Amino acid sequence: MKQIVIAIIGLMSMSFTASADVKDLPVKTVDGHSYYYYEVQPKETIYSLCRRLNITKEQLIAANPDVGTEGLKAYSVLLFPASDSAGKSVSQVKEAPRTNPATSEEGTHTVLKGETIYGICRQYGITPAQLTAWNPNIREGLKAGMVVIVSGSAAIQHPVDKNAIAETPVQAQPDSQSDDNGFELYTVKEKETFYSIAHSHGISVAELEEANPETGILKAGQTLKIPAKTGPKAKPQETIDINAPALEISVPGNNQRQEALQPAVGESDEKKEINIAVILPFMSEAASQPRQSQLYTEFYKGFLLAVDSMKNCGTPINIYAYDTADSPDTLRNILSRPELKNVSLIIPPDDEEQIKSIVKFGEDNGISVLNLFAIRDASYMTHANVYQANIPHQSMYDKAMTGIVKDMNGRIPVIITPADGTSNKHGFIQKLKNRFDGAGIEYKTIEYTTALTLDDLAQLDKGKQYSFLPSSGKQSDLNRMLPALIEFKNGMTGFDPVRLYGYPEWTTFRGETLENMHAVNTYIYSRFFTVPDDPWAAEVQDAFIRWYGVPMGSYVPRQGLLGFDTAMYLIGALRNDNPVSLYNGVQNGFHFVRPSGVEGYVNDDLYFVNFRPSGLIDRIEL
Repeated sequence: MKQIVIAIIGLMSMSFTASADVKDLPVKTVDGHSYYYYEVQPKETIYSLCRRLNITKEQLIAANPDVGTEGLKAYSVLLFPASDSAGKSVSQVKEAPRTNPATSEEGTHTVLKGETIYGICRQYGITPAQLTAWNPNIREGLKAGMVVIVSGSAAIQHPVDKNAIAETPVQAQPDSQSDDNGFELYTVKEKETFYSIAHSHGISVAELEEANPETGILKAGQTLKIPAKTGPKAKPQETIDINAPALEISVPGNNQRQEALQPAVGESDEKKEINIAVILPFMSEAASQPRQSQLYTEFYKGFLLAVDSMKNCGTPINIYAYDTADSPDTLRNILSRPELKNVSLIIPPDDEEQIKSIVKFGEDNGISVLNLFAIRDASYMTHANVYQANIPHQSMYDKAMTGIVKDMNGRIPVIITPADGTSNKHGFIQKLKNRFDGAGIEYKTIEYTTALTLDDLAQLDKGKQYSFLPSSGKQSDLNRMLPALIEFKNGMTGFDPVRLYGYPEWTTFRGETLENMHAVNTYIYSRFFTVPDDPWAAEVQDAFIRWYGVPMGSYVPRQGLLGFDTAMYLIGALRNDNPVSLYNGVQNGFHFVRPSGVEGYVNDDLYFVNFRPSGLIDRIEL
């Protein structure tokens, strides 16, 4: 640790300028031939693309004649012949059969009262994806007495899901094509997940699941149906979407390459530089580095990973890192350094007095300040150069309530309150009730004593759809409600009969609580979240270990991921002179707005984290 921190004390300047190569692009097969392929980005020019791929204009047009007559079109795919041949068959291997003598029939299981998908999966050593693939009817919940298939051999005997267990080789084909029903057909690649595929196509995990109810386990070579989206894929011109799954990590020892989708490079930005200063109390000379300084160090490490992964973006990137040693005198010396006046943006520590000094320095020198760590600092209210990265609490509540009200769409809200007065979300619920009243949405209120029971829910019509909203965010209170909600849902009919809406702290719950949250289709609003099966997140965390020899700390949020997402956002925004660009990252998102009556900018990015009955997790932009 000591050596790493010493390396970042004082001034650390790094410049990255390099070009890519056509042979670094991903490969796909078209008509039995292999091609490197590249998706053209908005505002990209022939000049910048040729420079990026290290080819001549003539080579580009020879491989893609349409470019010579029609020019570059955003989101069109360019193909470059590859020397090796592809087109091999990919087999889908079925799971090894499992049996259990306790089941009613070999390879099946009779659901008992109170059992969950996760509990059954643990019992038979299978995944929720396998169980739902063999039993599509359980996607919306289990009911006592149901007989479910729990092994691949039983699935063959009782073929409820033929596609999930097919052994017929699938010929390699282009990544996507069309079928006769308006769906886009997509061929799954290695290590892809429901989450990565859904978000790369601009749809939700729920939409992808509904289009492919027979698919549970993803394997390379499988074909998925992608629901058609109305309108163009491109974002509005003022919004630059550098979505996480589309970017690449390029670090030592990493041979996995994802499709690169860097921000657009125009001919006018060829000589522009990105200069960012990170001014934090790393406390590198302390005998024992304080915990907060350790977190700052991890943040900076993640920041450097992103800088390295963007080194081929065509723009020089200079990072200046300073250790304040948590001293006002040291900060004054840092602010007197001549090179600091040339940076575009400064990241300050969470000390409010030091923030004031840095904001004043920024105002005097035309420099922006990104406040990541002082959640309650209000400098953004009166200073036009300040960007507040954490959405203020009241703004977060307002946006969450707007999302909840919009989500009702015919559903009946049910407020659940403990009679013992332990509610800690009473203010939020009262304002939400006012929102319901203003929108003309009728809601019901149910109060319970020791624990919520099925009798407490007897007043509800089981033929309708309900959204339950607890007035307490405590895990103990949640556990007093969940069993009755699961039992109530199991006795209902229809699609998506029950949803539960919860609070940011719920994203940290594990074990049986998490299992039961999945069972009742839980939605939680949160500033940040890392989807467990997001391959981009896994790649960043693996790269962190390779670089630094240790994993990121298990804090929420993870500071290494915060650093990575921050640098990714800043590099894209500064390259395009667009500080309000949209960034949906591994853990955090950025979308800055200037609210009425506020001088500076506020990040209003907020998510719904959806724990679905199938066991999948989705992160939905609000």
